[in-house]
Amino acid sequence: MNAELPPAVAEGEATDLLDLDLSAWDVWLSGAVPEEEHWQEPALDLAILEFVRDLASLIFSCGGRIVHGSHPSFTPVLMQQAVEAHERAARAGAIQPVKPLSLVVSQFYETAENHATWKDWESAAEVIRLPVGRMEGQANRQESLGILRDELADRCNAFVAVGGKWWLGKPGQAGVPQEFERALRRRIPCFIAAGFGGVATAYLKQNPGVLGRLENGLTEGENLALAQSKDVSSCAALIVGQLGELRASRIRSQDELPL
Repeated sequence: MNAELPPAVAEGEATDLLDLDLSAWDVWLSGAVPEEEHWQEPALDLAILEFVRDLASLIFSCGGRIVHGSHPSFTPVLMQQAVEAHERAARAGAIQPVKPLSLVVSQFYETAENHATWKDWESAAEVIRLPVGRMEGQANRQESLGILRDELADRCNAFVAVGGKWWLGKPGQAGVPQEFERALRRRIPCFIAAGFGGVATAYLKQNPGVLGRLENGLTEGENLALAQSKDVSSCAALIVGQLGELRASRIRSQDELPL
């Protein structure tokens, strides 16, 4: 990376958001830092990782959880936020603090080094190890990733996409579109932060109609504004705020049901 990330969203800057209850949400975070040769502006990695950190910080502070496919460009940032959230809960007196982060890994990538890393993650994250996918009896990368993505989809009830790799060089291997389509088929709330480049941007340009299928309670115009925004803190805050509103709306709907 080019430099250290700036601090995450400060609690004083998000007082209203910190009152939200996101305990019902398991948010699938999809994406990666794109290949540097495909950056459309300098320090694109910092913008994406700052968004990831702000989003995770807010979700964890509000009691929500994130599930992620353990991409090496996002995982260190997510783990940092998970450790801090876990430590805050312990200081607050929780005997067994809930781990706010679930990292899904495929044994296709298991090595001695990765095994040790996955073990370290368990200090503040749930690590879900999945079997190797096979084709014609042989270990197969794409089959393994398919198993991993299906597991992620089964574990989430909201979806956020940002960045992403492979679209220009190997579009068939790009993970964000495959993961996005899985989320859309489940009709869970989806958000696409496409203003930071990568596959999310390219996918939206080729498929603008998806803005009407996101099931997130925002208008198509509001989703377009989110997708085009490059304001890291505002994007993270809007997504977290809308998840809080969706939760509140569902509670209000249940309260209004006849006995």
